[in-house]
Amino acid sequence: MRTIIFIFFLSIVLIPSISIKIFLVKYLSIIWFILYIMYVIYIYITKDKEYEKTYFNLYNKFIPNNRSCETLGYLMNNKVTRKHFIACVIDLIRRKDIYVGTINNEIYLIDNKSNSDFLSKSDKFIKKFLFDNIGNGEYVSLTSIKNETKYNGGYFYSRLKEWYELVKIDCARYNFFESKDDFIQKVFLYFSISFLLAVYNLFITHYILLSIIIILLIIVFLIYISSFYKRTKESSREYEEWVSFKNYLDNSKYLEKEKYDSNTIGLICVYSIVLKSFDKFNNIFVENDKNLFLKLYNLGLISRIVKELNNYLTYASFFNISFTYNKGNNTLRRSTFNDKIKVIKE
Repeated sequence: MRTIIFIFFLSIVLIPSISIKIFLVKYLSIIWFILYIMYVIYIYITKDKEYEKTYFNLYNKFIPNNRSCETLGYLMNNKVTRKHFIACVIDLIRRKDIYVGTINNEIYLIDNKSNSDFLSKSDKFIKKFLFDNIGNGEYVSLTSIKNETKYNGGYFYSRLKEWYELVKIDCARYNFFESKDDFIQKVFLYFSISFLLAVYNLFITHYILLSIIIILLIIVFLIYISSFYKRTKESSREYEEWVSFKNYLDNSKYLEKEKYDSNTIGLICVYSIVLKSFDKFNNIFVENDKNLFLKLYNLGLISRIVKELNNYLTYASFFNISFTYNKGNNTLRRSTFNDKIKVIKE
């Protein structure tokens, strides 16, 4: 049927009578506009509109699922961002895969190589990026990361993009979102017919304005179908629970009253970065409870790392777009550990 319609549109040009051509193009244009509106509504209802809500708790105080930061970020946003990268770094600190050290006011991230048996591909990539590509194999200072984003911004950003792609490939196995492959093939036929109609209006009826309007509507339509995404029924339910959990974090008056164990508080802190609720969480003072991560949090080091990494990753994006070449790191690295670094442990 679709092939017959496409052949019919192509055959219009072979009609010898100009008046018949003009008649057909005029009325086909009217039909096209009506079908355009109907098609957009149909796509919204069947492909774009989310499934009916099944979770109605406004404030969920329980962590919905034990997901990695990058996986949660992809579930929530259908993309990977620098916030997710930062959350993964903080989670590596929480899990003691990375230690934090200081010299005066400088913060160092230190590779805990003895605690790397169960790292994911994402974690391994981040540690190699920070300690081998930027640091000296043992540790890296936040100042070194800053300099890398400023002077080797193209290189830094390309490595960050590699991590983004790695996470997308890894998250594909979870089937968070419904596929649009079959739908895209159908749209290609619709786009071809619409383009032919715009050409016919330009050269047969000479309705230049109408031809421009059709092309603009096609562009708007293509932007629309490429921008939306629809979660599966299973992931929609989990998404709703995470939104409810985010609401709970954003209302810190509830969080302060709740008694969580120290490990859960650390995990909530990490998830709050992904859920863009870290500023709310950061207003809360938590008890130390001899927990290393909470000690770092109460010292203000976690907040500093989050803030500075966010700034530096923004620099990398800016310098990559503007003028910095993708030339890699040419800094002379030292393999020996600096004994002056005060490593913060329990």
